[in-house]
Amino acid sequence: MLVQHDRCSMMAFSSDRQRERVGRKGDLVKVDFAFDLQSPAELHVMLEWDVGFLKGHKDLARDVPVSGWVYDVGTGKMDRIV
Repeated sequence: MLVQHDRCSMMAFSSDRQRERVGRKGDLVKVDFAFDLQSPAELHVMLEWDVGFLKGHKDLARDVPVSGWVYDVGTGKMDRIV
């Protein structure tokens, strides 16, 4: 179960600024973000990408279920997206 949340403080930064900040964290993971990291609608796109990444990872057994959820900070409700 992968859970992301809305109203993320990172949405206060522009996508370019976020890419810059993520890029300075080290060389562990380099991702070319093809979506706007500020758009709440893109939260679902990012979640779908993350779930797809996990499902396709060589170290995760194929029979392990992976799902993606969004937690609404304002209401406390969680919705399954993937």
